[in-house]
Amino acid sequence: MSWGYFEGRDFNGAARRLKAWIAGAGATAEYTPAVKADLQVGGVDAAEDNAVPIAEAAGAAITGAALPTGGVGLTGWLSAIWSRLGGSLSTVGAASEAHLGEVGGRIIRAAPAALPATSTAAYASGDALGSKMQLVGALRVAGGSGYLQDLTVALKTAGLTAALDAILFRADPAASTVTDNAAVVVTTADLDKVIGVVSFTRISNLGGGTLYEANQLARSIKLSAGQDIWLALVWRAAPTLGTTTDLAAVSANIAVD
Repeated sequence: MSWGYFEGRDFNGAARRLKAWIAGAGATAEYTPAVKADLQVGGVDAAEDNAVPIAEAAGAAITGAALPTGGVGLTGWLSAIWSRLGGSLSTVGAASEAHLGEVGGRIIRAAPAALPATSTAAYASGDALGSKMQLVGALRVAGGSGYLQDLTVALKTAGLTAALDAILFRADPAASTVTDNAAVVVTTADLDKVIGVVSFTRISNLGGGTLYEANQLARSIKLSAGQDIWLALVWRAAPTLGTTTDLAAVSANIAVD
């Protein structure tokens, strides 16, 4: 490979200076820092040096211990990389909330903190079973959304066959009447809070009680505030229960976003 390959890189000038120094002063003189500066690439040789030696016009030196805080060209580029590696990387399209996500989704089982009392007197169609119930933390975040998948009600009286509905609310139906063994009345002030009505399509006699189920509903829910939903149970026939604590369990499975 000829020295011409290095034209524009100033290696040819350095080679000529080294050869001249060895043949002349280098035979007896000491190799000093000044000599080294003259022999290195970018040294001073008006006759042979490339007019534009390899150097950064405003670049800061790299010490090996730390990169410079600024600079242009190569040193500036390296400084930027050094800064990012030592700090934090910014993201594009950052999440709107601190939630990393969950592989496979998430199901929340929501249930009332306490179950309302029931009556041993005969119910009429349209009567409430217990009072309104609040399912606390049914959605993952305030104003969140999800899908009601399953709703179950367990009663201690066995062999029940009366149809049962659940009215779902996105907020407390405070102005409505939901009183055990009395007709349910949803007032106009609460109508916009109604999510919908779920009918329990499966009724199973368990021997020691009766299980009402509504499954695979995929009913969408979107709250405007809070994480809770409310429900009211309504008879569509006229059953009679055996105890005043006949409600054994009320639970909802909700697939949350």
